[in-house]
Amino acid sequence: MSASRRLRLPDFLAHILTGVMLGGIALLYTKFFGDKPPGFLNNEFVAYLSYFGLILFLMQLGFSFDPKFSRLDNDRRAPQVAVFILLNVFILGLIGYFGLTGGSIKGTIFIIIAFLSINIGAMLTSNFPINPVLKRPMTNLIQTAVIVDLFAILAFSFMEQLRFWGEFNGGSVRNLIFYGFILLLFLLPVVIPEWTTRLYRGTEKVIGQFTTVFKIGLFFVFLFAGFRLGFSILLMGIWGGMVFRNFAGENRFDVAERTFALSSFLYVLPFVQIGQMLIVDWQENVLFWQNLAYILMGLMLVSMIFGLIFLKAQRFAKLLAMGVFARGELSLIILWLGNRVEYIDDKLFIVAVVAVVASSLIGKLMFLRPLKVQAAKS
Repeated sequence: MSASRRLRLPDFLAHILTGVMLGGIALLYTKFFGDKPPGFLNNEFVAYLSYFGLILFLMQLGFSFDPKFSRLDNDRRAPQVAVFILLNVFILGLIGYFGLTGGSIKGTIFIIIAFLSINIGAMLTSNFPINPVLKRPMTNLIQTAVIVDLFAILAFSFMEQLRFWGEFNGGSVRNLIFYGFILLLFLLPVVIPEWTTRLYRGTEKVIGQFTTVFKIGLFFVFLFAGFRLGFSILLMGIWGGMVFRNFAGENRFDVAERTFALSSFLYVLPFVQIGQMLIVDWQENVLFWQNLAYILMGLMLVSMIFGLIFLKAQRFAKLLAMGVFARGELSLIILWLGNRVEYIDDKLFIVAVVAVVASSLIGKLMFLRPLKVQAAKS
């Protein structure tokens, strides 16, 4: 971790490398002892803990999320978001359908969604502190990335909801309506936080020191209702973080520091598990390199065409183009979740993960010097 930060590399690369090493040890254990690896070397054991770590990771994102940062109130932002999404749908859709998934519509849609997210952190770590000349275009690009990430989360959640209803065995509709009503109530802390804060204060006067226990109970009711309705873990994590922030009240910063700092070691587990899968399920063949080239070529085409479209309208078109090339944590998480429910098989999953890692590394090298050049020219 410290080495990756000195090199200004994304943290998830260090976590994946940790998983790769654990996966290698697990293979050696199986080879020499002929038995399933114990404890933390067991792939399935790590997978179970990874879901808990993922929930906490997403909750932290939702806790610190500011809805104002995702508004389409800029004349350029809405066209940028629309063009970027359409380019991904068209280019990655063609590559996914004809080159990656063998004509699977579900697999193609999933690949499009997984590669929508932009790893804007690669740019920020390479160019911090931000040059004053580049502050406005970089802020615009960051806000574009936030909106695209939200779109990817909602799209994947919708896909998961369709899967839930496709597997629905005709259970009690009354229960589903009840759980839906509970979730509607938990929209209130997000939509009208001031009203719910006053409600908590009134509750505190009645039950006193048990208010914290009451809020924790409500939070678990929220999670239970959401998962019973088949809501995606991505949506529930982000939404849960926003609800948790409202529950924390005026002490939200202290609560966040105590809660998320103590559980920060769990955040790495999904990426460690991904790293383990890279080793345990690795199957190198000609199609691996071919599919990897397809994905990277698709990301490069999206980046280049996106920059060319806004070449005349944008003062920093080169920054815009290179800033949307890299993919990161959210893409990896979506790929991991999709592989768990078999939207894509293990072979394509490994190719896609390597493509995300490669795009993050290439993207960091791509725009490091051009950003300085553009700033100097201005």
